[in-house]
Amino acid sequence: MPIHRNTTVTQAIGKKIKELRKAHGLEIEDISEMSGFTSNNIRSIENGKESRISTLAEIAFAIGVQPHEIIDITFKIKPRFKLSAKRKEKTRLTERINQLIKSNYFEEPKYSKDVLLILKQQYKIKTTSPSISAILLRRVNEGKLKVNKIGRQNQYSMT
Repeated sequence: MPIHRNTTVTQAIGKKIKELRKAHGLEIEDISEMSGFTSNNIRSIENGKESRISTLAEIAFAIGVQPHEIIDITFKIKPRFKLSAKRKEKTRLTERINQLIKSNYFEEPKYSKDVLLILKQQYKIKTTSPSISAILLRRVNEGKLKVNKIGRQNQYSMT
């Protein structure tokens, strides 16, 4: 996936750095000496070049401000893309499985088909056992469940 660069954001941050630098009576060369970055690098960032968070933090320290002050900018809040219906459903399914975990449903070992059955009964959802298994395995990786392989099937239970 290609890297997306939000130039509106990087230009606003660069402008804010320049404003803070000037408000503190500092030249680009001063920031360069105190941060260890070249004057050209700082100038580029002030002009909207993409930069790492750690670089922005070092520039903030050189200016004498907390890093959050550099990004204390109000933007129109809008994600690049709308969340798809499929992704929304997966999130809803994950939350329902999380509720089952919290309710101690997995005190007794369960197969993904058992989880599928109870979710269909409770919520009338349409999903598959592999979808359930993918979510359950993520919960295993997070340490919320443990898995026991029985033949070709996974059995999930509380940790």
